[in-house]
Amino acid sequence: QAYIGWKPTESLSVKFGLQEVIIDNARFIGNVGWRQNHQSFEAARIDFTFIDNLELSYAYVARQHAVTGASRPMSTSRVGAGYTFSGVGTLKGYALLLEYDDPNLQGANTATFGAFFDGSTDLTPTMKLAYRLEYAEQQDSSNPHHIDADYLRAHANLKFSRVDVGGGYEVLGGSPEDGSFQTPLATLHGFNGWADKFLATPSHGLRDLFVSAAFTFGSFKLLGVYHDFSADTGGSDWGTELDASAVYTAPWKQKFALKFADYRADDHATDTSKLWIWTSWGF
Repeated sequence: QAYIGWKPTESLSVKFGLQEVIIDNARFIGNVGWRQNHQSFEAARIDFTFIDNLELSYAYVARQHAVTGASRPMSTSRVGAGYTFSGVGTLKGYALLLEYDDPNLQGANTATFGAFFDGSTDLTPTMKLAYRLEYAEQQDSSNPHHIDADYLRAHANLKFSRVDVGGGYEVLGGSPEDGSFQTPLATLHGFNGWADKFLATPSHGLRDLFVSAAFTFGSFKLLGVYHDFSADTGGSDWGTELDASAVYTAPWKQKFALKFADYRADDHATDTSKLWIWTSWGF
């Protein structure tokens, strides 16, 4: 990263230059932080809160530096506005106008408009329910191909003591006639399975029904996620996946971890198993 940042007050933040950009849950724009080579952007970004609980944001991206090392010029804008309801959650709306300059990539140019509600509530002094509901519509823009696809995500997590259990449903719409919903700037590894079999949405779309469970025991954290994948149109069963990880944090703040993904194919791709062993250290 190499950017100029300006934050004259707590309500205003400006960044200009080569930077990692993470917006909301990184479903549309993220830094793919899991990879050794993070995704970054040549971009300008401004975040502004001028009224209590009301926030505005704008980002302009001139170039994408992908995790593969590819450098792609673009003229992409993202604008968002949100309001936080005290004790309930945050409602946000956004527009993402994705436009690649390379004629060979203009088939990915889209205009996406959406909104989500993200919140949590204390059920008891030791139990909290967190939830998110999101919807977006994506259409072609300066694109030789027709695209008209929807996005839906609903999930909830119940947290108590050292246990966090949850589940949800995500739909990336798709059909051969109307194209499929794509998010090429996202942190894709964090969604739809760690085996990375759905980095691009299939032509018939994707439905992902998932459940998860996380347990924390002292310096250890265990996480398991199960996915059931199917097509949005056409009735195909894409496959299932089981993901699991174990992380140990040493007293000197270093993490040692195992991470495993096992995808069992039905009508999409092939059976795939992956195992990672990694460590990281920070202040």
